[in-house]
Amino acid sequence: MAALQNAYKEQLYYWMKLMVKGIKVVKEAQSEMLHVPFCSALSEGPLQKGRDIVEGGAWFSNCGVFAAGLADTADSLTVIDKLIYREKEVDVGTVTQGNKR
Repeated sequence: MAALQNAYKEQLYYWMKLMVKGIKVVKEAQSEMLHVPFCSALSEGPLQKGRDIVEGGAWFSNCGVFAAGLADTADSLTVIDKLIYREKEVDVGTVTQGNKR
C-alpha cells in the first residue's frame, strides 16, 4: 500500500503544480483584461483599497480549488487497501482490468 500511496502523492503533486501555474496565468490575464467593477463595488476590500477584485482588491478571494472528488478518492484508496492489501480478496491485476472496461 505504501508504494500505491507514494505513486498517488507523486501524481497529485505533479498535477497540482500544473494547476497552480494555470491559475496564475488566468489570474494575470483577468487582472489585465477583465475588470469587474460591479462585483468590486459589492465586495469588501476593493473600495477601501482602490483596486478591482481581479487586481487583488478584495480581502478574500473566490478563486481557488474545489476539492471535488476528494471523498471519492479517499473511499477508493480505503477499499483498495482493504480488498487488495489487507484481506487479499482480489489482486491488483483484477482491479486494473476492471478499470479498463
